[in-house]
Amino acid sequence: MEGKHKKVLQKCTVYLIQNLSEVEAICDHLVVDGILTQGQNNSIKTKKPAPRAHISELLSLLPRRGPNAYHSFLKALDETENTDAAEYLREHDGSKSTTVDTQVAKQQHTEQPEEKHKLQSQNKQDWPNLSKRFALVKIDDIAKCTEKEFTTKCGSREEKIYPMKNVKRGKFIMISNAECISKDTESKCDVEMKKAATYSQQCITNSDFDKSNIGQLFKCMGYDSKVGNLVNKPKEEIKEFLKKTLSEIDKDPSSQYDSLVIMFVSGKNDSDASKIYDASGDEVPTTDILEIIKACHHFEGKPKVVFIHTYNLEEELDMFDSTDSSVNNIIKNCEPNNDDIFVVSSYPRTGQGPWVVGENMNGSYFIQGLIHVFKNSACEKSFIELLNEVNACLLQAVVPKLTEDGKIKTVEKKPVAQIVVSEYCEEKELYFFPGFVQKAIEK
Repeated sequence: MEGKHKKVLQKCTVYLIQNLSEVEAICDHLVVDGILTQGQNNSIKTKKPAPRAHISELLSLLPRRGPNAYHSFLKALDETENTDAAEYLREHDGSKSTTVDTQVAKQQHTEQPEEKHKLQSQNKQDWPNLSKRFALVKIDDIAKCTEKEFTTKCGSREEKIYPMKNVKRGKFIMISNAECISKDTESKCDVEMKKAATYSQQCITNSDFDKSNIGQLFKCMGYDSKVGNLVNKPKEEIKEFLKKTLSEIDKDPSSQYDSLVIMFVSGKNDSDASKIYDASGDEVPTTDILEIIKACHHFEGKPKVVFIHTYNLEEELDMFDSTDSSVNNIIKNCEPNNDDIFVVSSYPRTGQGPWVVGENMNGSYFIQGLIHVFKNSACEKSFIELLNEVNACLLQAVVPKLTEDGKIKTVEKKPVAQIVVSEYCEEKELYFFPGFVQKAIEK
């Protein structure tokens, strides 16, 4: 960060501590821009008392987060209803803008400035839209389920549908070990080492965005994620953390969760799809995780969803998963269970890696596909229907393509990943009913 911007932040510290709001959203925006790591974001949120300690910690970190940190911070303020604070800083740094300037800046952030860099598809339903980066999910992005829609879905079938009507729709737990493990670079030339380092940083930025955005999705859908985040631990600590978290829910008489969602994010070079890895790259057996989940009495008879996202951190993949399936529907590698458990992952269908391909794009196909479908369709479709829709997006994803002259960019549709269900239950249907809370019956 430039010296003058450091001085501005120091001079305005008291004002910012007294006036900033939506600090978590500001930090999430900075994670998306690659200014903060997810670990730093999590650390900020643990400081007390909130929000003053959160703001102080953020302001102490920003000067050390690179030349773009100040302008990214201003942009985050503009996009989180902290425009007065943004203008206050601009007054002190000499770049005070007009309202029109601010609106233009916002538009330039969401769109590429030059038309030749836009990769817009003809069909608005095509996914992803390569003309702009994915944004963090906001509460207003979630299509809400109305009482009429709820009644239509349930009706006389209520006994065949999981009851998802409490304010606390569920508990969300994130366990992440997506460390970018570098290969031995001693024999590589400087150019290759620099390329490997650049790709490693891209992996970190993309995985941080994935984790922030999927957590934000379920938060906006009514899930509690407090004390539900574990990062970069060995397998035994992962299992103990999960046991402790679920045991505390069992012991708490005020717990009223309708469901459980756990997201495992892990990655290493030469990983196998749909497997969980710890911080050292050792496999964490999925069967061990499921046994821990089954032992939690609070979630007996309630839906328990486990998402497993495994990043293969190779820049180019030499081969696909062992099935190399050519079918276009969801792959089901199991028989139905009676434990109300659903385990969902994905297999790669492209040699380009897990990240969304496109200029200035962010995140991975699997996670961003889930978010895209869930925020738009969870209000009316069952969990399995949602997965089928995600699968359709992944099998017909819009990707950049160069013409024969190698200059003009066009787009094409091609498979990038495929949904895999390794555990599912057919006894009841799972609907999330976002935004719907059943009113108490008056006596």
